[in-house]
Amino acid sequence: MGWETRNGRLYYYYKERDGDRVISRYAGKGEVACTIAEMNRTSGEVLETTRTLAKRQQIEAKQQEANCAAYFAEVEAVFRQAMTEAGYHRQKRGEWRKRREQK
Repeated sequence: MGWETRNGRLYYYYKERDGDRVISRYAGKGEVACTIAEMNRTSGEVLETTRTLAKRQQIEAKQQEANCAAYFAEVEAVFRQAMTEAGYHRQKRGEWRKRREQK
């Protein structure tokens, strides 16, 4: 989007993509074009802020997920140790079973 000079006058155009082609569309001139340009600039800033916020939330969510996974791994290690000490075992990653007493 931007201002273009044609025949010595300023006009505001915006670009649209149609498949592989980029098409220029006339938006206006004078005060109307200034208003449209300001609105486009403001909406672009809002869009950029929204993207930045979404990116930050995504990073925080990944960090929380990593923290939960680390916590789960610690709890699982403690649980496995407690079950092993209590005389249980897992056969082929199945359910926990009590070991038979050897005579």
